[in-house]
Order: sequence, then C-alpha cells, then structure tokens
Amino acid sequence: MDSLDALEVSLSKVVQSAGNRHIILTGDFNLPSIDWVTSNVPYGAKDVNLCKRLLDIAHDFHLEQLVHEPTRYGPTSANTLDLVFSSKPDLLSDIQVIPGVSDHEQVVARIDRFVDHGFSQEREGFDFNKGNLQDFCQDMKAFAAFFMQNCSQRSVHENWQIFKTTILSLANKHYPVKILKPQRKNQWFDRSLRRAFRKKTSLI
Repeated sequence: MDSLDALEVSLSKVVQSAGNRHIILTGDFNLPSIDWVTSNVPYGAKDVNLCKRLLDIAHDFHLEQLVHEPTRYGPTSANTLDLVFSSKPDLLSDIQVIPGVSDHEQVVARIDRFVDHGFSQEREGFDFNKGNLQDFCQDMKAFAAFFMQNCSQRSVHENWQIFKTTILSLANKHYPVKILKPQRKNQWFDRSLRRAFRKKTSLI
C-alpha cells in the first residue's frame, strides 16, 4: 500500500468514526506539479498519476487545499509542497507561510474553533505550584544551547522527539506528580475568573 492509499484508508476511518465532524489535514505531500489555484495538473508534469490521485482524494472527502504560496525554494524553483486541507475552510483563517527551520518554510494558521479541554478519567499530571521553577529554567537554558547547535541538521521529527523527551524529563525532575480528578470545565476558567463572573452576574 502506498502513502496515498494509506491516506485514503485513514480518512475513510476518520469519516466512519467521527461522523459529521470536520477534517483538517496537513503535511508535506511533495507533489510540486499540482497547480493549487486551479486544482489541475499541467500536461507532461512529473508524477502526474500521484498528483491526480491526491486531487481525487481531496475531491472525494470534500477537502479544500488552502495554501497557495511556495513552501520550498530551490535554486531555480519555488514549489508548494506543504499543504493544509479542510472540509470546512472557514474554520481556518490568517494562513501564512513564514521562514522555517529546515529547507521548507512553515505554514501557520488560526483555527477558529472552541476546544473542550475537559477529561473524564483520573490521570497523572505535574503540580506546577510546588516545583522548582528557577532550576527548571536553568536546565532548559542549558538544553536550549545544546539543542540549537545542530537543530538545522536534524529532521523536524527528530527535533520534536528530542524536545518532548527533554521537557518531560526536566518536568519529572523539578515538579512533583499529582492525581488530577475528572472534570469537564474549561481549564482557563479558574477560580478568580469564576468569582469575577459571579460578581458581574450579581450586578445585572
């Protein structure tokens, strides 16, 4: 099974399990021949079958591609390789292509969607009120110097794995772990905001 076949299978599973929920699909598709303004493949283009296959998948799952600027520049070329698809394009706004940390530019966008951060089961989490922030910051500063030395020589995935592993390791070193109880409220709506909200409501 090639990567586009696997993508189609994955999207089918998402649609089957998520029902009418919207899809946002991103990644480096490495198909420079597609003209995303017209959604066509020029005659004689390289990898024409793969390009048409991706266009067919996007059409079948009602996905619109939203990046229309080059995301990788070569000595004599500029190609749109890093793509953002959405089944509901108005969920995303302020889509920009900005300088990246590899040979590709970065694509950033604002997702205009409310996210419920509640959880329904007990889980472990760090107690940031009882940790040693100063020592944590010192260790992070030392790590940052090491991390940036060869950052551009590693892949995005390798950089992310190193960053994630180090953050978790330092958090375990400097912060105690506690059991977080189930909740469905928004994490940002803390005690001070609840008091202010009740005060405002009482004045109405």
